[in-house]
Amino acid sequence: MKIILIRYGETIENKEGIIMGHLPGELSELGVQQARDVALRLKDEQINHIFSSDLARALDTTKEIAKYHLNIPITFTKNIRERDWNKFQGLKKKDIPDWEKIKFNPELNGAEPLKVLYEIAKLFIDNIGTQYPTGNVLIVAHDMINRALISVMSGKSWEDIEKISKIPHTTINVFNINIQNDKKNNINKEIQENFSPAKSGCAYAQKTKQDFAGNKA
Repeated sequence: MKIILIRYGETIENKEGIIMGHLPGELSELGVQQARDVALRLKDEQINHIFSSDLARALDTTKEIAKYHLNIPITFTKNIRERDWNKFQGLKKKDIPDWEKIKFNPELNGAEPLKVLYEIAKLFIDNIGTQYPTGNVLIVAHDMINRALISVMSGKSWEDIEKISKIPHTTINVFNINIQNDKKNNINKEIQENFSPAKSGCAYAQKTKQDFAGNKA
């Protein structure tokens, strides 16, 4: 299975340094252009299914991509929403003392624990692998959940999430996953392909499992 993973286009809130989490977000002028550019980059890709976060900033990015894949099923789901930043959602980073020190410490920030985010990412990858063991799947989501997905697909632990660099907007990362017929997971660490409208990302490979449920468009 081939997984194409991208982050949504830049939002007005991103420009203002606002912590978004589960807030919807509105694409900025640059973000709209980024969405259109990545849509063009992906227009000739063979895609069997698109999974997108149901938050507006990811949804609007996905809609641009879908213009070139009119007959492809799309599932908008809360299962790949951004990390819930709890009380900090809607605040500007510059207004929070020691934000860089506390952002990965749930005891201080009250945010969704990275271990929980990792388990969500793992279940999601397991689920879509059962549906599309040999297909091509596009995932449009967010920085922290994408880092969790990368951790899962590269065989890393939840503790490695914060070690992964911030995911630039509309960067495309490609992962190749081998599914064994005997249900054993073959973690295949070969790098397959990286590409992006602006910057390159990473590529890994990994595993999978059950059915996935969400809102289909």
